[in-house]
Amino acid sequence: MTLLRRKHIKPGEKVLLSLAVSQVDLIIEHLPIQEGLLDTLYHSRVWDGIVKVRCSLAELAELVGYVETEVLNTTDIRLREAFEAIAQAITKVEQCYWVRPKLVRVALRSHPDHDIVEH
Repeated sequence: MTLLRRKHIKPGEKVLLSLAVSQVDLIIEHLPIQEGLLDTLYHSRVWDGIVKVRCSLAELAELVGYVETEVLNTTDIRLREAFEAIAQAITKVEQCYWVRPKLVRVALRSHPDHDIVEH
């Protein structure tokens, strides 16, 4: 089994998601996505029927959330399969990258009644 090596990116850095025009049309027509994400889709480039969406991992997570909700809620089998394919494409891109979690400084203090240090 080959392990996928994930590329480290900075928070907010954009990655490339490629979807067919028909898939983006389904997203726009059927999902109640937020205006910012909708703008990202509308301002994407299209080459040979493929929409090249540049978005952050946070935007990908938001989009896949909408898509997976539609998969669970639709009764139309073809539509469900189409949204499952979109979710898989998004997940595949998400799994190629990682962002270092923001480190937070926490003051350590002793508990007055115990020898416990809080984090």
